[in-house]
Amino acid sequence: MIVLYGAGVKAATLFNILSLNKFNIDYAVDNDSNKQGLYFSGTNIRVYPLSKLFSENKNCLVINFALDHTKEITNLLANNCKAPYEIIDLFNSSG
Repeated sequence: MIVLYGAGVKAATLFNILSLNKFNIDYAVDNDSNKQGLYFSGTNIRVYPLSKLFSENKNCLVINFALDHTKEITNLLANNCKAPYEIIDLFNSSG
């Protein structure tokens, strides 16, 4: 299962520049309730609250698009995910 973390404008721009639409992305998650229930810009990828990711029972590959919140995301996933996961931080930031 592949999940995008972060559904903002920067995320959508990076997603399109990197042509990630060729991958089978299951869904996106975002803390912003204004984005939840909508679609990731220019795609058919639905945006959900973090609780969906936390409740998954399948192994997840999480692509971090919320580059300014890497440490926070790492901690959230470590403390809340039920299933094993792997995080890809596109720019390997230490933020």
